[in-house]
Amino acid sequence: MNDYKKAVAAAIISAGFIFSSVFGTSAMAASQGTVTGSGVRLRSKPSTSSSILTNAYKGDKVTVKDKSGNWYNVVFNGKAGWMSADYIKISSGSIATASRGNTAVAPGWVTANGGLILRKSPSTSGARITVMPKGSQVTVLSEENGWSQVKYGNYSGWASSKYITKTKPVSNVTSSSRSSSISSQIVAFAEQQLGKPYVHGAAGPNAFDCSGLTYYIYKKFGYSIPRTSDGQGFGSYAPTVAKSDLQPGDLIVFKSSGSGYHMGIYIGGNEFIHSPNPGRKVAINSLNESWYKSHYIQAKRVVR
Repeated sequence: MNDYKKAVAAAIISAGFIFSSVFGTSAMAASQGTVTGSGVRLRSKPSTSSSILTNAYKGDKVTVKDKSGNWYNVVFNGKAGWMSADYIKISSGSIATASRGNTAVAPGWVTANGGLILRKSPSTSGARITVMPKGSQVTVLSEENGWSQVKYGNYSGWASSKYITKTKPVSNVTSSSRSSSISSQIVAFAEQQLGKPYVHGAAGPNAFDCSGLTYYIYKKFGYSIPRTSDGQGFGSYAPTVAKSDLQPGDLIVFKSSGSGYHMGIYIGGNEFIHSPNPGRKVAINSLNESWYKSHYIQAKRVVR
């Protein structure tokens, strides 16, 4: 009889071990955390033998998504991975546990006409990671206070839930998909020019004036546009589009001093990239800033 009891007990212990191994990772509601150590490693798996993705330092903020043993599954600077729970202080109260069914991963699609900004944290002040063009497919990992944590290509971050739908949109014509892809490439290439100085009359590759930057970027992708700002702003080479219909890759026109004009390329999220003026460097600014808002004239759709 004792041997029988021992056998049953062993079976129960074994089953419990298997259950713990399979279901031991608790699902949790997203919480904000603060790194308390220096050089804390973000790893690909909850193990010290897994590959290192990056390092975090004391005071850095992370989004805590899950827990497995003594490891937290976190998002840090747009990268998802695992950090030791010993070096993270949860700053939004205790973490609520939830069933897996309430945190199910689901596909989503971007609906914002001008593109949707992917940020490092669920806030409009969160650092910008990239812009997701309208129609882009994402993987929605969780939702919290009007924000969705998503995976977009190799990026992970937060975006406004208002502009993400769970209903797959009806596919448009192939040319539209192609235009969206090229526009994304144009934005990415434009961002590679950030920090290069303004030089009057320069059109790259190491310095630009405003129309020189736009001319250089579009030319890279096979689009021939006028070299001068007035030619770019008012030529018949491309149709004019309404401000409410702006899409990443559109060329935007501002009234500058005197009879001049200023050019930039819309990158989504109400932001654009441009070479401002002497003494400054290629930068990103918002169309909501007072000068740009009051001097905005129109936009041209070069990619179509």
